[in-house]
Amino acid sequence: MSYGEDMREVKKYSDGMVYYYTTGKKDPWCLIKFENGHNEPLYDVDFLRKIQNYAKKYGKGVMYNNFLKISDLVDSNAYETNGKPNSKVSDINTIDKISATFGQDSLDIGKMFGYFYFTMIAEWYYENNGHPSYLKHRIKQLGVYQVIHGGLNPYEAATFSRKRRKDVLKKIMEDIGFDMKIVEDFSLK
Repeated sequence: MSYGEDMREVKKYSDGMVYYYTTGKKDPWCLIKFENGHNEPLYDVDFLRKIQNYAKKYGKGVMYNNFLKISDLVDSNAYETNGKPNSKVSDINTIDKISATFGQDSLDIGKMFGYFYFTMIAEWYYENNGHPSYLKHRIKQLGVYQVIHGGLNPYEAATFSRKRRKDVLKKIMEDIGFDMKIVEDFSLK
């Protein structure tokens, strides 16, 4: 699989694996990884499965609350940049500190949380039919919530928002109790 010439490294891990942003099918915010000598695409379903499994091991509240800390980093980043978030060293360091608390799983959990952080930033730049994402990174939050607390399997959660209207999804998120202020502050009406 080939990717654009514009690969931008965002995080290199201690085992040599690297996350990059590059141009994908819809925007220049496609997250890929470089590992074992080649680039590999990444899929939400794989990371939703991973966080679901870690929630079974460490507890639903532990994994979801730590995920929310990472989502909050994206919120803050978006406000600081007037709706143009980008990865920040201080955010990545915070993710590393959170991940370090998981002992032998810290590297894998760090990669998982890194994936969510980088893809949540990318959600801000995703366009559908020429319109920017309305729900921003709350889409990822919904998927994580659904696999940890909602009883959905990773595939169901990864595909849940497809072909659902944004107002329906927003109502679902509000009913769960998501903080939707960021959506209101930055989305086009």
